[in-house]
Amino acid sequence: YFTRSTSLYDTLMQMGRWFGYRSGFEDLCRIYTTAELYRWYRHISSAFEALRAEFIEMARLKLTPKVFGLRVEDHPDMMITNVMKMRNTEKMKLNYQGTLTQTTTFPVDFRLINSNFKAAKEFIEQLPKSDESFKPKYIWTSVPVSMIQDFLRSYETFEGLPTANTRRINLYITTQINAGIKEFVNWNVALISLPVRSDESPIKISDYDVYPSSRSLKADKMDRLFVKGIVDPADQFVDFKPEQLVLIKDKSAIESKNYEPRKDSPLLIIYVLHITKFNSPSKERVSLPSPVIGFAISWPNSASAIGIDYKINSVYKELELTAND
Repeated sequence: YFTRSTSLYDTLMQMGRWFGYRSGFEDLCRIYTTAELYRWYRHISSAFEALRAEFIEMARLKLTPKVFGLRVEDHPDMMITNVMKMRNTEKMKLNYQGTLTQTTTFPVDFRLINSNFKAAKEFIEQLPKSDESFKPKYIWTSVPVSMIQDFLRSYETFEGLPTANTRRINLYITTQINAGIKEFVNWNVALISLPVRSDESPIKISDYDVYPSSRSLKADKMDRLFVKGIVDPADQFVDFKPEQLVLIKDKSAIESKNYEPRKDSPLLIIYVLHITKFNSPSKERVSLPSPVIGFAISWPNSASAIGIDYKINSVYKELELTAND
């Protein structure tokens, strides 16, 4: 029987050494405790696994906590640790409800640029034929969320993008799916292409000729390609049909997401980009092995979407401010 209680994550975890050091005997152990303690242990277990995933991501990127923003899932009735140890943290609520998430910075690593181009190409290849009525852009509707999450797993974002980090987005989507939020089950997908140009050769993405967009560098940095924004405001509603666009003509961006099709389906927007040099009057392109793939997500303004409360460190906060600057 276990009834000792504490409201601190770390202390509660110290108390939870019930199985000893031998594996294979878990089925012989029986714990009797209160419903509240059961809920608390379940929460800190999931929070610990999420933090462990953050460490794995940090190691994959070969970064340290000095430059990688870390976060721990919060709880309304518990504290992660004592106040002194958390003096440099802040509370953040992660909820993409009604927002636009976009990649604003890209790696200069040629391997990652090629890998992301391959990820986008393979994702598009798995989709059925696009809707011809939206040309020159390519639109797909009712794409299963599992395909969206597979693409996000294969796409590697720049490490300095906390909100647009694909692994964190996937965690958020999984939270909504597990909670039965129906707005996240089926997605729409847009592959942005400019109109046909005689002075530009198209990029082949699966069976589709894509005329890339251009974005210029907003800072001259050696370790990243910072373009600040990739989304044309109208692209958030590129999957709306003419009769649906009439309904949102005088609405704000967030109000428009209460209308079909955004009301029931997020939109994943994929951009094929040429990057031009910083302060280049002639728009000279940066020499890269393949076009840069950027993405954005226009989220439904879902009242039922579940936000996740986190405690974030100062590095996370600084990265988030930089990404939104």
